[in-house]
Amino acid sequence: MGAWLLSCALVLSLVVASIDGNLGERALQKASVGDSAQMAVQMVTLVNALNDHLYHVLQTQGQVSLAVLGLTFTPDPRIDHVLQDGRLWVFTPEVPGLVTALRQQTRHSALICTVTKGRLLTLAGEDMNQTLPAGVADGDVVILN
Repeated sequence: MGAWLLSCALVLSLVVASIDGNLGERALQKASVGDSAQMAVQMVTLVNALNDHLYHVLQTQGQVSLAVLGLTFTPDPRIDHVLQDGRLWVFTPEVPGLVTALRQQTRHSALICTVTKGRLLTLAGEDMNQTLPAGVADGDVVILN
């Protein structure tokens, strides 16, 4: 009888440990998805704020101070931007789920790109034939405007 109780307790503890491990993995996955979704919202908001600012201020090169944009949040420090030849580049290193979140946030914009082997590629794999600005590196996700 004692061996039977001991085996039942062992099986029960293994089941609980398995469930607990699965919940931990799911929590990590949800945190990652939340991180990418938040980053996508911040990138799109930054693009919109920069475009609004640039409509009133003639600037075609360099960076715009985030202080002049009136953002209600501080963007994730991994997100960067630069103006090169009149084009706005908002970019960040790839985060799992970021491209999917950006596609949802922008309703499948064709201006979401990735950098591969030093080339800016659309999500369809087409080369945008753009010279990469300083700071944009392989593996980056870019919103080009």
